[in-house]
Amino acid sequence: MLAATKRFPSVIYSIIIMAVILLASAPGCEYLETATGPQVTRDEIRRQTQATEARREQYKKSRLQHPYAGKSAAQHEEIVNRIGSRILNESGSRMDVNFKVDKSEAVNAAASPGQIVVSTGMMRFVQSEDELAAVIGHEIAHLEKGHVTKTMIASAPVIIGSMAAEKIAPGSGRVVQMGGSIFVLKFSRDMEREADYYGILYAHNAGYDASAGINVWERFALELPESQQAGIFSSHPSSTERMIRARKIADGLKGKGKVDISPAK
Repeated sequence: MLAATKRFPSVIYSIIIMAVILLASAPGCEYLETATGPQVTRDEIRRQTQATEARREQYKKSRLQHPYAGKSAAQHEEIVNRIGSRILNESGSRMDVNFKVDKSEAVNAAASPGQIVVSTGMMRFVQSEDELAAVIGHEIAHLEKGHVTKTMIASAPVIIGSMAAEKIAPGSGRVVQMGGSIFVLKFSRDMEREADYYGILYAHNAGYDASAGINVWERFALELPESQQAGIFSSHPSSTERMIRARKIADGLKGKGKVDISPAK
């Protein structure tokens, strides 16, 4: 076993070492650091989580009606296309994006090359066009920032390393894949934070209420309590962290007109 281990490609060592570093450093970090947008501390998340828990029962009693719940699939698609096209136009994007609505109970939206899909579950979840704009703006940001391609590139060494390890020492591929996945998930969380930030800016520039992003993530925390948990094996930050960050972004946009979000030269 040890003799076989010495023959491991360097990429395998890199993946495992990176995973160990992430595991060791994550719990003690005061800030959930992001290169884009405002920082959020663990203490802020702790206090917001307590406030959300205290509010949940009252929220259940006064839950608002969802305005898109009774609309047809065609009406859903028209709404998504209208909002998405408006955000794209105001962002100055040159992308050609096809907006679709998928019949699914999951509260979700997703971006893939040239396409953004919003679930019918998400359409029943949001309570205004401003909230839907925050969701669609987030997915547009994923495409604008090249996150889909970057994730594929980041995942490639994990797949290659896992296959190589399995050939050298059967059973070791699973260990490499687990370690590498931690790195890829951290990479994914960073991109989610970037998409949250730019998504709100895109929606704001298109004339939508930037504070709607706060409402979306607060409702996730209230209606889907599991979204408040974001461990090292999660591909998304917690809804609580995202709500706090959305509030900071919206506060920074108060009283401002269209902001310049063109890439720095």
